[in-house]
Amino acid sequence: MIVNSLDEIFLKNFKPDLVIVGCGLSGTFLSSLLKDIKKKILIVEKGSKTKDFYSENRTVSTGLTHLGSQRKDNFLLGGNGNYWGGQLVELSSRDISNKYWGLDYSELVKLYNKIYDIFKIKIINGQNIDSLIGNKKKINFSNVEGYFTSFLKEQNIFNLYEKDLENSKNIAIVYNLSALDLKFDDSNKAKTLICYSVDRDKIYHIDSNIFIFNMGTIENNRFFLTLKNKKENSPIKSIDLIGYYFHDHIGIEVGKLNLGSESIFRYLFENRFFGNCLVQPKLRTKNPSLNDLNISAEFLSKSQFNKEIIDGKALIKSLFRKKNIKLDIKFNLKFFQKISEQIFYFFIRKRIKSFHDLGIFLYLQSEQFLVKDSRILINKSNLLSDRLPQVFIDWRIRGDEFKFIREFINKIKLFCNVNNIGDIEIYDYVFNDLEIYKKIIDTNHSSGGLIISKIPDEGVCDKDCLVWGTQNVYLNGSSTFPNSGYANIALTIFAFTYKLSEHIKKLYLNEPNR
Repeated sequence: MIVNSLDEIFLKNFKPDLVIVGCGLSGTFLSSLLKDIKKKILIVEKGSKTKDFYSENRTVSTGLTHLGSQRKDNFLLGGNGNYWGGQLVELSSRDISNKYWGLDYSELVKLYNKIYDIFKIKIINGQNIDSLIGNKKKINFSNVEGYFTSFLKEQNIFNLYEKDLENSKNIAIVYNLSALDLKFDDSNKAKTLICYSVDRDKIYHIDSNIFIFNMGTIENNRFFLTLKNKKENSPIKSIDLIGYYFHDHIGIEVGKLNLGSESIFRYLFENRFFGNCLVQPKLRTKNPSLNDLNISAEFLSKSQFNKEIIDGKALIKSLFRKKNIKLDIKFNLKFFQKISEQIFYFFIRKRIKSFHDLGIFLYLQSEQFLVKDSRILINKSNLLSDRLPQVFIDWRIRGDEFKFIREFINKIKLFCNVNNIGDIEIYDYVFNDLEIYKKIIDTNHSSGGLIISKIPDEGVCDKDCLVWGTQNVYLNGSSTFPNSGYANIALTIFAFTYKLSEHIKKLYLNEPNR
């Protein structure tokens, strides 16, 4: 069931065994995985169904500008999942070897395969381009690696599971309710989650046996930094590294492709379907060592008909999925021309046509070297509408990433020349550290601050994402990630969510009267 925080009778009578805080990607997916444990589960969601109460500036960038943390439109049921593109990418064995994740790579691969099974993805994500499409044009991949990322058919995870959760007798979602505080007993077991209803301006106390925080990196850090700074004692106060090792991926457009062979470009880099799965071709660092930087590249096609192209894709998608999707489409001659081109091209080529009359541009997504003092801090002097403090995002990068980025660009430039794809005109600012620093954007992959660690002194939670020093407080999502390579983080979020769900099931299986 899904109820508003205005429903005081429900809040008084529903006695949960487990509380999940946050109903975004990880919270929704975790709820779906736990719906059969026959325990009462309460999902507490800060956002609403249709509108956002939190329009104030909840974050301020004090280091490198971090735009992803400043979004004001993601406090809704489904969280960031309402805007996520659905792209899935695997971390590499090198990424897992670089930091302690609480598992080895073979275990992570098994988790990835579980996710593919759940979402019915029949393609091996990250597979080399030539192993999927063949190499009929004899492309030379001597210095870079071509690979595919895949996309979920239904990108909004909340939409995917909403009916199941709403019809579940043991799961309830309460929206417009913000987690404010967490109270512990003398044995460091969390007993009560204190919540605040913004629309009613009232405090509620929710008791439970287990608490799992899935609010996203920024909100998870905001909450636990608030706990750490409270006067009363709790196990959270003794954790030193809350907020540290915040990271994202470095995003930057670095040049323009002067096209050579259009047929080879389209053959390699147009999106296409394999089985039931939409995939996107990209390039990445080939066999990076532990001391190298993992970088991914894609070509962005830009067109003056961008709106008509996007509208056409949306209409085709709605027709194929047989869903009544509300579309803001302007039916004009340009629209019909572009949608006709897309449909005929797809049936002839089995690819999604690239329209690039305004150019083709090289965009990189790079991992960053970890910086301890890249961190999230709270601004105690500025309380927000949900009574939590504003946070400062002091996002930092070391700067020696630029050397690896330049080397990778040169490899792609050579790859394009050798294979007659064209020549890349590299922007001047790429060669100047101060100028390239100004062009960096984040990729909305906020991670860290509450990282997994082998011992308490090195992080915030253990291999099961149990917060150090507590008996029953868990973290979920990318706030626990100690690093994130070059890869989009959603697939790994799902993998660790599945791992956590199995751990929670074992707890209840071993202690039925918990």
